Amino acid sequence: MYSNGALVGGTIYRDPNGTALAPPYKGSSRDLNVQTQADDNTTESESTAFGLKGEWDINDDLLMTLDFSHSEGDENYKDQVMRMAYFEDSSAATPIIDDNIVLSYQLNGLNNPYLEFNQDFTDTAHMMVTSAESYPHIESNSSDALRVDFAYSLESEIFSGLEFGARVSTRDYELGRGRFLYGTTDGNMRNGQYITYAGVDDQGNPIEVERFAPHMLDSSNSSITSIGGDLTGMPSFLSVNNNSILNAWLPGLDRTPVRTWEHSWTMTQSNIVEEDVIAAYAQLNIDTELFGLPLTGNVGIRYVDSEQSSTGLVNVGSGNGDVVYDDVGGSNSDWRREKISESYSDVLPSFNLNFQVTDDDQLRFAYAKVMSRPEMPTMANSGNFKFDVNRDGDGRNYIGLDSSTSPKLRPFYANQFDISFEHYFTETDGAFVFAVWYKDIENIVGDITEKDYDFAGNGIALPTIPLNKLEDENGELLVWENGEYQHAENNADAGYMRGVEIGYTQTFSFLPGYFSGLGANVNFSYTESEIQKPSTVPGEDGQLGPIDGLSPRVLSATLFYDWDDKFSARVSGRYRSAYLSEQIAIGSAQSAYFQEETIYSAQMSYNFTENLQAVVSADNITDEPNISYFGDTSRTGTIQYFGRTVYFGVNYKM
Repeated sequence: MYSNGALVGGTIYRDPNGTALAPPYKGSSRDLNVQTQADDNTTESESTAFGLKGEWDINDDLLMTLDFSHSEGDENYKDQVMRMAYFEDSSAATPIIDDNIVLSYQLNGLNNPYLEFNQDFTDTAHMMVTSAESYPHIESNSSDALRVDFAYSLESEIFSGLEFGARVSTRDYELGRGRFLYGTTDGNMRNGQYITYAGVDDQGNPIEVERFAPHMLDSSNSSITSIGGDLTGMPSFLSVNNNSILNAWLPGLDRTPVRTWEHSWTMTQSNIVEEDVIAAYAQLNIDTELFGLPLTGNVGIRYVDSEQSSTGLVNVGSGNGDVVYDDVGGSNSDWRREKISESYSDVLPSFNLNFQVTDDDQLRFAYAKVMSRPEMPTMANSGNFKFDVNRDGDGRNYIGLDSSTSPKLRPFYANQFDISFEHYFTETDGAFVFAVWYKDIENIVGDITEKDYDFAGNGIALPTIPLNKLEDENGELLVWENGEYQHAENNADAGYMRGVEIGYTQTFSFLPGYFSGLGANVNFSYTESEIQKPSTVPGEDGQLGPIDGLSPRVLSATLFYDWDDKFSARVSGRYRSAYLSEQIAIGSAQSAYFQEETIYSAQMSYNFTENLQAVVSADNITDEPNISYFGDTSRTGTIQYFGRTVYFGVNYKM
């Protein structure tokens, strides 16, 4: 059964007629592949940071501040995957994928779906490990900054002082990639095609040239796991010990991920990104009266000179580049290691005005031109070609190009205006704030995907076809067509964003006795945007969608209690309406809409002395699920439960 082009229910058979060959036989059918997987997403990271700050009173009116900071960090994200499949007999000399697999399911909107298999995927007499893979992200960052500021006091009826200064900073980011796979190709091993054939013998039988046998599971390396709670009723699965299986299955094998030209993305995604910024500013502080009302604030301007660059491999056409070697001795001459740079300067004015209407009421107005730089990884060189064999199941093969990062990307720019009214309570601590804001977005970074793109006609040289993409498994030459071109660029005149914010905070000190420590904080915001971009949500190709991460309505509330500077407690809730974002889908990012959610948390602390404090906190107390869907709620994406997080800690100040 289909809804809006998506399969939402029905019964699916791996081999409905009982006539298809199953892996690892040559020419086997893979129309339906059922696998379970165990991911190891361990992230190992370390960071170091230090800074020095000094002040110098040059005279009674002039103060100089000097600030230096340094930080660096390294991170290794494993992205390790172990996949398992259901075989007829795991003890057989040549295990065969079981074709008698029937899947019955029915999506249920944003509720748990109905899902049932005719086979038991916890039975180690049938389940075997078919694939061991690793695709690490190895990152390093460093940053140095030097800042000098001056503050000069003025004797003026309008301006109280002048501030000016400069800042110099440099940032470096390096990304390394790699790949490890036990077997032939990712797709073959995942689907149980662990034997490679080449040609036939005199009797017409396929000749086996290579075999990567799957690994048996038993009670020593796996255990049956069932999902409880709101996911009770989902099929049970095997929980496995990845490292134990790898050590037993592949003893002595070097499992270090490497860069190879056979998988060119491991070469082309390795980049060094650098950013150098010189900035200077001047600001006049205002302290005067207007129409008899006290007026404070500031008016300033900032000048920023930026240079960004990325050093990595750039495709210059078949045979036109340098001979570049990979980690296993392979070479390619389609690429050249180049440093691509971009520089620009910006002038950013701003002013803030604060009218004191009464002793308890203030009216604030602010304007600023602001900028936000692209994240360092998005400024890397890119140009990874993809070769999709039989992409759509129709026998056609496509060459695609992913250039979704670029050192030519400019910052996000906006002119923003804010006006707010603030009322401060006199008998208790707290305030009521009402604010409206408006942002005129000059440009944003967007991903654009162009289908059936004429690469040669637009001056983009295609690379040499990899050796493993020249022929299919039957030895027939593969014919390639133009596929998708994905690239990032700045979209000018993006549009506006505007919104309303309401905030209320009060300590109920007027209550008697111990109740005087009670208080509450409530904040609500509403945001509306005219900015749209081409949707990448499955089923919405070609349509316009909202920008990522924007929830039109956000409400948060906190009830707190403080007593005698010793005991403190907080209970909070935060609601956000539906929004568009990315989710992980079988190893890659995928856009989807996320259902509205409400998260509750709590925290308590007790100060035993001025130096010793104990803290306990709990987050996501109700175990709120994270639910996504594709376009409408009948097309369920994911239903994920992350559980509750409880933290216990002791803080001691020297």
